[in-house]
Amino acid sequence: HPDKFSSKNDQIDLATEVTSKLITIYKTGTLEELQIYYNHILSGNALQLENPLKIVDAISEDLYFENQLEKLKEQLLYLKNKQTYIVLISYENPFVFLDELKAYYADRIFKLKKRTRKAR
Repeated sequence: HPDKFSSKNDQIDLATEVTSKLITIYKTGTLEELQIYYNHILSGNALQLENPLKIVDAISEDLYFENQLEKLKEQLLYLKNKQTYIVLISYENPFVFLDELKAYYADRIFKLKKRTRKAR
């Protein structure tokens, strides 16, 4: 808890951040993710300030960082597969896509109106 670090001014903000992350995982994450982050805190890595390079070196040993890395890889893959990213990368002028969308939805609306008239 951040109050335990009230005598150490340099760690108050870090302790608050770690506590906030723990609460966020508790509210939105899984039990496994919560246990991994809890173990990460108990290992001392979460509150380590002296040498951030030690944390980077310990990534392969620390399950929390491995879990975070997998999540980021999945999120990156998801984002790269989104149509918006594909348009931004592949179109010379991405604003052309807006015209395509307008034409697509105008056609869809026309077809829906046609179908609903037939049903009456």
